[in-house]
Amino acid sequence: MSGNKRITLDLCLPVYNEAAILASNVQRIVDFISSNQLAVDCRLIILVNGSTDQSLQIAQELSQRWPNLVSYKNYEVASRGSALLAYADISPADWWGFMDIDLAVDLASLQQFFKLMVDQSADVLLASRLMPQSSYKHKLTRKIISVVYNQLARFALKTSVKDHQCGFKFISQSWWKTLRPYLQDSRWFLDTEIIAWTTKLGGRIVEIPVDWVNNRYHIRPTKIKLIRDISNFLINLYCLRKRLRAHRSS
Repeated sequence: MSGNKRITLDLCLPVYNEAAILASNVQRIVDFISSNQLAVDCRLIILVNGSTDQSLQIAQELSQRWPNLVSYKNYEVASRGSALLAYADISPADWWGFMDIDLAVDLASLQQFFKLMVDQSADVLLASRLMPQSSYKHKLTRKIISVVYNQLARFALKTSVKDHQCGFKFISQSWWKTLRPYLQDSRWFLDTEIIAWTTKLGGRIVEIPVDWVNNRYHIRPTKIKLIRDISNFLINLYCLRKRLRAHRSS
């Protein structure tokens, strides 16, 4: 980045039926941005996808309340992955990224990510719940499943990343142009695809330990269906491994 031009970031918030927490958590992010001297110019992009509750209306109201800071896109299909891909393809920012609207990751972690963006020392920045310095508060069964999945992913995909699935990632626009042709819309599996193909193509990944707390399920039940989602992850893992091997031999 030449001269004194500040790095710009589009911070995407995928939203599927999140009316219960959307307004309050966007307020928290806006307060954080407004009360801290950040190293980048950050804009919030609410990606409403397939929602049948009041999420779209709330997103519209929030964009009107903070027109210079918050905007939204509405996608009819309920797919986190397709919404992220669709927006990333039109983002004008130097970096784009995403975080889960439940704000399980401590917002203070953003400062470290922003500094690394300015330093241009990575192509992809990842939050990790599973590094020794991380704090990960979740039900024991979910933690065990997460650890096992990540071990399988490292073995199958030949990555060194500790946490493939934490919903807190940032990608430079310059690297996105290289990476994008290899990615497929795979709903919740997009996180793993980004890591696997960045590793395969020689991109620079920096993984950062974060404090992660499950703080949403007292408001509404989780949308995750363990048996279904574990099966889908394993199928996607197998298919991605085949695609990576085919690229190596082509």
